[in-house]
Amino acid sequence: MNNRCRLSRRIFNFFASAALLLSSLSAVAGTVNIVGSNTLEPFMKQWAAAVAGKVDVNIATPGTSVGPKALVQGRADIAAMNREMSNDELEMFIRQFGYYPTAIIVAIEPVALYVNPANPLPGLDFDQIEDAFAANHGCNWQDRIHTWGQLGLENEWKNARISLYGHDNKSPVRDFFNKTLLCRDNINADMKEMNHGQLISALAKDKFGLGFSRFDPNSNLKILPIKKGGTQYVPLTVQTVQDRSYKLQHYLYLYINKPKSGGINSNILELLKTGLSQPGQAAVSAAGYVPLPADLISRQFGKLE
Repeated sequence: MNNRCRLSRRIFNFFASAALLLSSLSAVAGTVNIVGSNTLEPFMKQWAAAVAGKVDVNIATPGTSVGPKALVQGRADIAAMNREMSNDELEMFIRQFGYYPTAIIVAIEPVALYVNPANPLPGLDFDQIEDAFAANHGCNWQDRIHTWGQLGLENEWKNARISLYGHDNKSPVRDFFNKTLLCRDNINADMKEMNHGQLISALAKDKFGLGFSRFDPNSNLKILPIKKGGTQYVPLTVQTVQDRSYKLQHYLYLYINKPKSGGINSNILELLKTGLSQPGQAAVSAAGYVPLPADLISRQFGKLE
């Protein structure tokens, strides 16, 4: 009798465990595959965690340029990109489907110009940044800038040579910096190539250094205000990024295949709505990027309808 009770209990436990497993599996509505840039990965992982149990999210980050091809070939539901699609990438998609992909803006990445806290420079304009970092004459045909005195500083700064710091050529930050500021895409060979952490540490010790990197408000370095065409230098803040008055910035995108007729897959929609929600944008901020302003979020929701 005891053996029968034990056997019955084991059978019951087995079926109870199986039922629990089936229940948990059925709670996952489907899978979303994301392929592209690792720039977006930190906050996309937070979005994936937020929809766990509803959507199973797979994230692969071999690089931005891989995303469009994976989207066209059906290997990705979403292409994660730290830039807009190129004309060639758009044409590849259009040839396959007969319409444009839908670009959802999900975050803003500003690029900062850093100097040592002792530096008295009030700011830089776009031409000065180009003339400091370019290998040759820039498109504005001004003289190259080598010293802090050429930027108006006096005394010990006047003849001090500018030490340049930046990212290596695999960095999306450098890619954006090159394409935005250097018309010939020819960066000064004297620039020291570093990752963000190394650059911040080096500039803290180098009184005469100037470097570009991602926005880091907690670095304790001086972030130079910049101007482009206007008369006022604009500081880098969340507000000036969101209102677009700070010009050295770009969007981060998620591209999807939204047919002309019919809606977006419910699993993709669930993930994107989560990312554009207040908690989703808080994850963007926590990852070191600037969240979207309310009007821009509203426009992205409009694309999802």
